[in-house]
Parts: sequence; structure tokens; C-alpha cells
Amino acid sequence: MTNSAIVPRQSSRQWWSGAKPGSTSAVGRFFVVTYVVAYAMWALVALAAGDVLALPIVLLAVLFLGGLSPTLAALGMAYLEAGTRGVTVLLGSLFRWRVPLVWYAAALIGPALVVFAGIAAGVAVGSPLPPVPSWSAWRSSLALFPVFIILAAIEEVGWRAYALPRMQMRLHPLRASLLLGIAWAFWHAPQWFIPQIGQAAFPFPAFLIWVVALSIQFAWIYNGTGGSVLLVLLAHAATNAFQGPWSAALMTLPEGTRGVEPRLLVLVPQVVLSVLIVVLTRGRLGLLVPLTPCVTRSGRRLGQWAQRVVSVA
Repeated sequence: MTNSAIVPRQSSRQWWSGAKPGSTSAVGRFFVVTYVVAYAMWALVALAAGDVLALPIVLLAVLFLGGLSPTLAALGMAYLEAGTRGVTVLLGSLFRWRVPLVWYAAALIGPALVVFAGIAAGVAVGSPLPPVPSWSAWRSSLALFPVFIILAAIEEVGWRAYALPRMQMRLHPLRASLLLGIAWAFWHAPQWFIPQIGQAAFPFPAFLIWVVALSIQFAWIYNGTGGSVLLVLLAHAATNAFQGPWSAALMTLPEGTRGVEPRLLVLVPQVVLSVLIVVLTRGRLGLLVPLTPCVTRSGRRLGQWAQRVVSVA
């Protein structure tokens, strides 16, 4: 299985990007646009939530627009780099479903095992065993799974479909995933100033560690599947969906008997899993291509790892 990357054409659109496609400055511009849009939208939501100003539209719409920022930035940069072909290839990774079944198991069952390990860790340190979630809670979670996939998609088009492969062209896979995880975590930072979201209960330093650990796992899935963002979406959605029923069940216990915050319990096995992936893959996270590949427009295989480069006319 090979990993694919676009080699976009140079065009008049490059006046805005100001750098060669896939270069450090091009990826940097993606992050700048992503942050500016998200922080601007979420600052408005935070001010409106605090009754500092009134918005003429529903707060949820402004909140969602901020969440769209990675996708908007990725689509814009892909178009500037390679036109409509660049956008097509970028979105095509969302539908790459022909991968070994073991990756579906890793994406869908892995998050469940992490939660169970977190529950076991909680019991080990004296937290109560949460009640088994009701069937209605699981049914609701299952019904909302398509929503979780959509919410994951509006992020992952930017993080894994656009940024990760370009960062890995110049950086070691582990370093790329660590830097991307840090950027991904701080992108969420304004949400701690919006009480309605409920992020304040999760200390940001712990959230940062959790997201960096997820970034390593998602990079491993992306690389191992040859660039399938679809499998990353499933893992992202399963991570969000499976924790919900158990957290809700724990909240049914009296406040003084709930023990450690559930997300903090899950953090421990999440980090352990990421460390195991790093060790077992020797830090390459499943990437079997040169760290700084040479690129030509011929589309031929390059380097000892036989990377296939797709050129765009």
C-alpha cells in the first residue's frame, strides 16, 4: 500500500499563497486562516454568551462557522495550489473505504477499549464503577453517530486530509503529528470561554495531552490505510460517541461519589496507547515513504520506499 500526495501546479493563484505547494509557508497560511476564522467566530459567541453584545443570527450558526474553519482553509489552499483537481483529490480521501478490515476494527473498537480501560483505571484509584448505560442512551448515541461523523469531517478535512500529509513531506511523522496535535488543541482554546459548551470542566492542560495523543493515533490510522480520511472520521466519531453514554451514566450518581472526572480517566489509557504506537512503529506511525521526498511531474515512483506522486496538469 502506498501513500499519495498531490504535486500541485504553479499558477497565478500562487500570488496569494506566496510559497511552493506543500511548503512550510503554505501550510502555515492554512493554520493562520484556520485560527483567524475560528477565533473571530468564537470570540463573538463568547461575547454574546456573556451578554456583552447581541448577534443578529443564532449563536449555534456562528459556533458552527468557527468549527468549519479547518475545512474552509483547506479547500481554499487546495484550490490555490492545484485548482479544482486539488479540491477533488483533497475530498477524495474522505471516501477511501477499501482498506483492510483490521483498520475498521482499530477505528471503531479501539475507542471503546480505551473507555473500558479508563473505567478500570478509575476503579483502581477508588472511583465508583459507573452504572451500565441504558439501552436508550446507546440508541441515542447510535442515532447521533452520523452527526458525530459530520462534526469530525469539518475538522479532519483540514487536519488530516490537508495539513498532515504536507507536514510529513518535510517533518518526521512523529514530529508532524505532535505539532499538528498542539495546533489542533489550541484551536479549541476559545471554547473554554463559552460556558454553554461545557469544556471548562476539562482542564486545558489535560485536554492538550489528550488531543496530542489522539493526533498520534489518527496519524497512525491515516498512514496505515494509505491516506484514508474516512477511517480517521470513524475513529474521531467513535471517540466522541462511545464516551457519552458512560459519562452520562456516571453523572447519575450523587455528586460527591462520582470520583475522578471521566475524561481524565480516559486520558491515561489514551496516552498509553499512543506511546505503544510510537514504540511499535519506531516513531514512523505507519508512514513508509521518504521524509523529504523528491517530487516530479511525471507521476513515477520515487525513492527507496516507492512513493507514488500524483502530478496535476
